[in-house]
Amino acid sequence: MTRRFYTAIVFAIAFSIIGNSATRVYAANWNEAIDGDLNNLGQNPSHFALEPGANIVSGNITAIDDEDYIYMQIPTGIKLEAIILLNHSSSENQTLFAMDTGYTYQSVILQDAFGYAEADSSSIGEDILSDMAISNNRFTPPLPVNDFTLWIHQSEASIDYSLEFLVAPEPASLTLLTIGYVVIFRKKRKQA
Repeated sequence: MTRRFYTAIVFAIAFSIIGNSATRVYAANWNEAIDGDLNNLGQNPSHFALEPGANIVSGNITAIDDEDYIYMQIPTGIKLEAIILLNHSSSENQTLFAMDTGYTYQSVILQDAFGYAEADSSSIGEDILSDMAISNNRFTPPLPVNDFTLWIHQSEASIDYSLEFLVAPEPASLTLLTIGYVVIFRKKRKQA
């Protein structure tokens, strides 16, 4: 095999890794207007299957007792990199986004939550997962394999919101191993 061949392999692997992290593929979507109301009970949240790419949830909270609970399972091989606020219809009222680990939302006070953030229309385009990480200092994004429940709460007025869950594949260990072998082989070849 020629040096040119191995160089081409290294570049192909490198570009595939870079391409996987930069490409936005729309994966799973949930829109309350089309797919039905998200569950209002923390003990029985709506299940939202995360897939690699951009997963979008659009919802509406219409009354004080209308809350949305979303259960997300981050399966092996992917990680949750960010939760971007795409839409928030109220500029005057902040909405609470709180996350807990596990299938149900258990926290009674925010200090017990895994993380939380408050956002309004001025927060559109921001990563609320990073804000959640700062709130209780219990994690650093990206979130790895685990089960999480997200609580969306608005106490004063009706709001429409949209969230984009950016999910990326974990680096493939086989790809990294291949790169290591190519580097070692090239070093040995230069020494010979």
